[in-house]
Amino acid sequence: LPSLLGIAFNSFLRNDNRPKLAMVSTICGTISNIILNYIFIFELGLGIKSAAIATGFGQIVTLLIALPHFILKKGKLSFGNQNLEMNIIKDVFRIGLPSFFAEAAFSVIIFVHNLVLVNIIGEIGISTYAIINYITTNIYLVLLGVTLGAQPLISYNYGAQDSEKMLVFYKLSNRTSIIIGIIFALLCFVFGKEIIAVFTSDKELINISYIAVNINNLAYLFIGKNLTTTMYYQAIEIPKYSNMICAMRSILILPIILVIMAKTFGENGIWISMAISEFIIILISKKVFNINKCTEDAIINLVS
Repeated sequence: LPSLLGIAFNSFLRNDNRPKLAMVSTICGTISNIILNYIFIFELGLGIKSAAIATGFGQIVTLLIALPHFILKKGKLSFGNQNLEMNIIKDVFRIGLPSFFAEAAFSVIIFVHNLVLVNIIGEIGISTYAIINYITTNIYLVLLGVTLGAQPLISYNYGAQDSEKMLVFYKLSNRTSIIIGIIFALLCFVFGKEIIAVFTSDKELINISYIAVNINNLAYLFIGKNLTTTMYYQAIEIPKYSNMICAMRSILILPIILVIMAKTFGENGIWISMAISEFIIILISKKVFNINKCTEDAIINLVS
C-alpha cells in the first residue's frame, strides 16, 4: 500500500508544480531502503527476508515526505470530499491504461526473451540475460523518469492550447533520452566488464555478457522515443495510439523479430532484436499517426 500511494502522490506532485519534492521523496525513500537493508542483513543478521521490511520502510519514508504537501494544502491539490462519478472513472481508466501497458511491456519483453533464450542458448543465455537486466533496468527507469517529467509540461500546455510548446517539450524529451542512451552505451562499452564482474566471477560469462550488453544497449537509443511518444498521446488524451505503441513493443513486433533474428543469427540475433524492434516501431508510429496532425486535432477537440 505505501508503495502504491507513494507512486500516486509523486505523480500528483509533478502535476502540482512540485517536481523537486517528488524527486526528494523518491531519493530519500531509496536511500532509507539501502541503509535499512545494510542494517537488517549485515548488522542485525536478520537474513534476506528483512530486505522486504527495509523496502516497506523506504516506501513509507517516501510517502511521509510527500503527504504534508496535500495535508497542509501547499498546492492546488489537497484532500477533500469527492463523489465518485462514473464518467471521471472511465476517463481515468481510458487515459491511464497506456501507463499500465508501458510498465507491463517491460515485463513481457523479459518473459519473451527468456522463452527464446531457453530454447536457443540454454542456461548460460538465461544467466547472461539476467545480468543484462540488472544493468539495463537502471537506464530504463531513467528514460521512464525523463518521460514522466515531460508529461505534466505537455499536459499543462495541452490545457493552455499551446501546441508549439507541447511539441517543444516532446522534442526536448526525445533529445534528452538519446543523449542519456548514448552516455549509458559508452559507459558500458568502456567499463562493461568491470560492471558485469559485480554480478559474477565466471570469466566466460563476463565475456559473453560484455558482448551481449553492448549489442543490447543499441535498443536504448530508440526506447526513449517510444516511451515519450506513448506518454505524449496519453497527455493529449489520445490513448488509443499509446496503447498501439505499447502493444507493438510487447506482443506484436518484438516476438516476431526476436524469433526471426534468433533463428537467423543465433545468440547475437537475440541481443540485437530489441533494437530492431524499437526502431521499426518508431518508423511505424511516424507513418501511421503523424504527431503534428494529432496535436492539431487534439487542440481542436479540446476547444469544441
